[in-house]
Amino acid sequence: MSYDDRMLNTYLTIKQQCYYEYHRRPDSEDPLQLPRDSGYSATLMGELKKQAEGGDDIPFRLEYALRYLSGMATDGRESPELALYYLDPIIYPHWDTDVVMDHHYITSLLETTHLEQFVRAHSLAAYAYLKKFYATEEELKTIAQHAQSHPRKDTQTDILDPLDNIIHAAKHANWVASVHDKMTPAALTVGFAFRDVAELLDVNIEEYSHFQPLRHALDRRDEELHSVESLDKYIAVRRSCYYEYHIKPDDDDKQQFAQPGFSDELMRQFERLAEAGDDVQLRLERAIRCLSGWDTDGRMCHEGALHHVEPILFPKLEHIRDEDYLSPDKLPDMTPPELSLRAHSIAAYAYVKKYYASTDELEMIARDAKYYPREDAQINILDPLDNIFCAVGRANWLASMQFVTPAALMAGFAFKSLAERLAVDVGEFKHYRPLWRALEQREKELREAECNRRKIAGFLPPDPTTCAAPGCPAKMTNLLKTAAVHPCAGPCPLDMKPSYCSLWCRSQDPKHTMICEVREEAGLPSTIVADKRTRDRLMMSMELSDPVERLEMIPCATGELHPDPRDGEVLWVLDVPSAHDPSKVEMYAMKRYKP
Repeated sequence: MSYDDRMLNTYLTIKQQCYYEYHRRPDSEDPLQLPRDSGYSATLMGELKKQAEGGDDIPFRLEYALRYLSGMATDGRESPELALYYLDPIIYPHWDTDVVMDHHYITSLLETTHLEQFVRAHSLAAYAYLKKFYATEEELKTIAQHAQSHPRKDTQTDILDPLDNIIHAAKHANWVASVHDKMTPAALTVGFAFRDVAELLDVNIEEYSHFQPLRHALDRRDEELHSVESLDKYIAVRRSCYYEYHIKPDDDDKQQFAQPGFSDELMRQFERLAEAGDDVQLRLERAIRCLSGWDTDGRMCHEGALHHVEPILFPKLEHIRDEDYLSPDKLPDMTPPELSLRAHSIAAYAYVKKYYASTDELEMIARDAKYYPREDAQINILDPLDNIFCAVGRANWLASMQFVTPAALMAGFAFKSLAERLAVDVGEFKHYRPLWRALEQREKELREAECNRRKIAGFLPPDPTTCAAPGCPAKMTNLLKTAAVHPCAGPCPLDMKPSYCSLWCRSQDPKHTMICEVREEAGLPSTIVADKRTRDRLMMSMELSDPVERLEMIPCATGELHPDPRDGEVLWVLDVPSAHDPSKVEMYAMKRYKP
């Protein structure tokens, strides 16, 4: 018999599901794999048949059951009832599920059956009963025919009853679960399906003591899946807050945290540092875990994160603008430490997530605030506008120190999107100018990336002598010769700048908008209403009654000694050794932003 790829793939998939522990991934050289060669398959069956004639028919029965489940023995049609017929002599003597089972008890029963073969038989049976549980009406008719032609000694009450089939599947999965470290994917799948049925019928399976091994196996798997999901969230939050946006960290940190015990050991190291008086890294780690849900049952805890970083932020480096530090000769050690910047980034992330929080999430935030009290001056922890102002304040500080993280960009674009919806120019928020510069730089990079993508894809430069709008009325009526065309006034690159004969035509060219106005997406939260009241509150926060003086790091590559007037008045400039590399110098400037 020859087998097509579909049969072979099904065969190998079921073998993986029933023969291996769920955490094991066999490689291509594993002896349990069946090569795509019908000659090898016939040879294998011949050897197993000789072994059965010699008195050991268990491998032969397991192989036949597997082939019936995969359709290799029935022209591609799955036959769970025939698979159970071949498994019946292996599993039938061991059906007393009322006995408390452990490893020693099971081993004592298996005087003639190897433990691994025993587990495989019950795993195949669990798989077969699950297939019967999900069977359609047509498949149930075939199952009934096979039951008549191949009767079993099993005491199943009704072979066609879905509930009876899922109960039998759970019993076999329970046997597999009772053998330490032998839980297969098939047994887990059955267990989760059985638990779902029980919940649907409002039945508590914990009341059935004979299913205790299966329940414990499901609980362990739930914890593992939760840990994997939490780890992915943890790494995502960590990368958003710990690195500048243009830095792409490799997967080394994820692989480290995935190692058993690494996370706990890291926490112990930070706790020892805290006991010695340096609790900054411990606070940062706890904050990241609150935001990722690692230590909060998968739920983001914004207030917990802000509670942990608050002692790092206050007193904060912005206080350098106080009268005691307004001249270079009185300037203290002001090089921003990396840990302090990470604390600001974590705060920006937490506040912007609070800004986007739903009504239900805000209720949880209010409850969390009782357990994680803070002393900062936030007016209303549940007000979206108050939260986005706080987020932008943290993000602006990061931008002024040239440490622009994805969290800072997320806060900046969220605020800019809100301002544009309310017809407010963010440029009027002069005290946030460092953040606006960072957003402009990011938008420029995105435009350039889009332009490069289009060039690689073969897009031709626009014709500067004709209107680029599709369906231009002047072009369609041959009036374009007398109509003046003007290049796009947007920030798009010169080599990708089209021309238009009117503002209406400019608005009708959505493809160019992708380049000219490209930015990171940032929508409005469901709790924000873009109305006059919201706009008035935004405008009030824009007004400056007094000049704002702020310390900012100046990029050494640009040496902004004569910056854009929008960037504030430079009071003085000072070079200091870099905290990261003493051989390099960092330039700082005290700037004044006037009302």
